[in-house]
Amino acid sequence: MITFDSFDLQTDNIIISEVVYRNLAERVLDTAKITRRNGVKLLSDTYASKKITMSGYIVADTPAGLQDQIDSLNLNVISKSDGILTLDNNRRIEAVASSMGIGDAHYNQSCVPLELEFLCPDPFFIGNNYSVSLTVTSGTLSMPILTTISGTVFSLPQITYYPPAGTGTTTTSGITLTNNDSGETVSFYNASFLAYGSSVTFDFNSLSILEGTSESDPSGTFFKWEPGSFSGTITFNNNVGGTLSIQYDARYL
Repeated sequence: MITFDSFDLQTDNIIISEVVYRNLAERVLDTAKITRRNGVKLLSDTYASKKITMSGYIVADTPAGLQDQIDSLNLNVISKSDGILTLDNNRRIEAVASSMGIGDAHYNQSCVPLELEFLCPDPFFIGNNYSVSLTVTSGTLSMPILTTISGTVFSLPQITYYPPAGTGTTTTSGITLTNNDSGETVSFYNASFLAYGSSVTFDFNSLSILEGTSESDPSGTFFKWEPGSFSGTITFNNNVGGTLSIQYDARYL
């Protein structure tokens, strides 16, 4: 199964025989020299873009049919600014077709070799989507967030708090999420109190907090949700109950 958006790259006419995609994206290490000591200090560790290459053949019954297949490939893959490249049932990645090579075999105008290269600005594959809903008990100012994060690299979840049904405003004006392992926190605050029927979303992908649909200034650090067992805490300045939703896509190197 190989598709670019809805365009199938594995058909009777487009035959991909080799895909190189399990290679690790280049790791960018920011270091600084340590005064009067050997070696360096690691300041940050990030990943650069990822390249995916494919090779195979384009085949058709006639030269005109071959040209139609090439035109279709150009229209649906090469001319697009970007798209979602799917390589397995649970592996997809945002990609841009950066180059295409088609061998011009004059001796055979119904079959030509094909080479494709895709550049992936975000080097991580996206897998299955996971969703967890937790009940927030009224009057409890702090409650644990204990869950298991799937994938092989940190996730970027959306954490949304929904107050219970009601009218007017709640007595909740502040919500803090804490990573118990690192001690990092990120907080929401609204002096006017959160309205019933609204919500507060901590978006770790866009590094933003939304109160309903309006963006609110965050305080603190949007920490990493590393794979494996995650231990966190949500703290309210005043808690009227409700539900807490955790949604994320598993991500893979």
